[in-house]
Amino acid sequence: MAIGQDLYPSEDDLLYEEELLRNPFSLKLWWRYLIARSEAPFKKRFVIYERALKALPGSYKLWHAYLRERLHLVRNLPVTHFQYDTLNNTFERALVTMHKMPRIWILYLQTLTNQKLVTRTRRTFDRALCALPVTQHDRIWEPYLVLVSQKGIPIETSLRVYRRYLKYDPSHIEDFIEFLLNSSLWQETSERLASVLNDDQFYSIKGKTKHRLWLELCDLLTRHANEVSGLNVDPSLGVGLGSSVMRWVGFGLRLLSITLGGVCTRRLGMCLRRVCLLLSRSGILVLYLILTRSLKRACLLTRWRGRG
Repeated sequence: MAIGQDLYPSEDDLLYEEELLRNPFSLKLWWRYLIARSEAPFKKRFVIYERALKALPGSYKLWHAYLRERLHLVRNLPVTHFQYDTLNNTFERALVTMHKMPRIWILYLQTLTNQKLVTRTRRTFDRALCALPVTQHDRIWEPYLVLVSQKGIPIETSLRVYRRYLKYDPSHIEDFIEFLLNSSLWQETSERLASVLNDDQFYSIKGKTKHRLWLELCDLLTRHANEVSGLNVDPSLGVGLGSSVMRWVGFGLRLLSITLGGVCTRRLGMCLRRVCLLLSRSGILVLYLILTRSLKRACLLTRWRGRG
């Protein structure tokens, strides 16, 4: 394929060409050449970049600037344009020597994500995690989780990525639980919540208390009882659960007494509190669920009376 005459060095380029002939491995000379031709057509600048990178393939400064210009070139083009294939090939060439540079990986991964190339993007993320040291993995995991949280990504792929991420940073278990809730995976959500409640070393990065997490588990079990099976309730409720439920029992009895006109007497409340002391944790949970349903019925009764 013939090279156009406009891509050959002009008379204005002779000064830089002569200096490069004497010292072709000088980054400073190549950089001065590129700055001097900043207003030239992109094809001519790309020729200069290719010549510079052939002489200095390990220059991060040249590769980063070159890739930036190529990204700017495809900015307004559809992702099906052939220029994207050229851009991806350029990134692959850059990673031959720049595989230890996380910024190059991130630029490439963002480009692949925008192109909606799911399989290629996932494999490239895995390559980046293998190539970079563990101390820089957090820079890769952040866009990786953004990718698997997008619509259209197979749920099994997202689950595998999240489970791998938890091995790297277990403190973000709450993000995984939130993802499971949004994906309607009630069985694994309840199991993850139960494991968090059983972990004495757990610290919530979102500021949630153990009591609040326990309430979330109870709400999940009441709403999706048919979808959750095989969960051992007793260890999942944790230490001190009985007293928490007793406080809810006392509050519920007072509310029921006001709503139903004094039906719940003090003797009934004392009996229920004694029952809580004798019940197992699973029995306490059942009592709590019964009380919750009674409160809902009481609220409905109050609304019905108000309409009458």
